[in-house]
Amino acid sequence: IKDAFGVEVKEGEVTQVQNVLIANNPIRLKVEGYDVMGDEKAIAEKLPPELEISEVEFEGIRIENCVPKIGKELKEGFSPLEAGVLDYAIDMNKGCYVGQEAIARVYFRGRTPRTLVKVEGENLEEGDKLIKEDKQVGVITSVNSKRDTALGYLLRNALSDYIKTEKGEVRVKECG
Repeated sequence: IKDAFGVEVKEGEVTQVQNVLIANNPIRLKVEGYDVMGDEKAIAEKLPPELEISEVEFEGIRIENCVPKIGKELKEGFSPLEAGVLDYAIDMNKGCYVGQEAIARVYFRGRTPRTLVKVEGENLEEGDKLIKEDKQVGVITSVNSKRDTALGYLLRNALSDYIKTEKGEVRVKECG
C-alpha cells in the first residue's frame, strides 16, 4: 500500500487517496490486510494483479482462520457470542442496541452452550450434521472449495478431537 499509493494506513484506520479508499482491516481475515475500494481503473493501475485474491481464495482463508460470516455463521438461531466475535464486534458497555438483552443474558451466564469450530475431513458440505453417540450435536455452516475444511457449531459438551458426520469421521479444532 505504501509503495503503490504512497501512504501508510494504521490498523483500523481508513484513508482516501484520490478516488480510492484504503482500510487497514486485520479483522476481516484475522491476518494483515487491506480493503481497497473505489475507482477500479485507479486501483488496477497501482496494484499488481498478482496481489489480488479471488472470492474462492478469500473464502478459503476466512474458513481456515475461523472468521464468521454474516448469513453463514452469523444468522438467526446462532448467537454472535458462539461465533467468538465479542472482542471486536460487541461492546458490553454501550447501551441500547438491537439484541443487547439477548447477548447480555448469554454473556453473563458465563459460557455459550455451542462454540464455533473448524472441521477437517473429506467431501464436507454445508448443513452436514455433526454427530456424537447417534445424536446431532452440531452443524457445518461454511465449506471451502476443496470441501476439506469447514466451519460449524458444536455443543461444548460434545467437544473432542474427532467427531462423526453422516459420511464419516472428521477432525475438530475449537476456533476460540
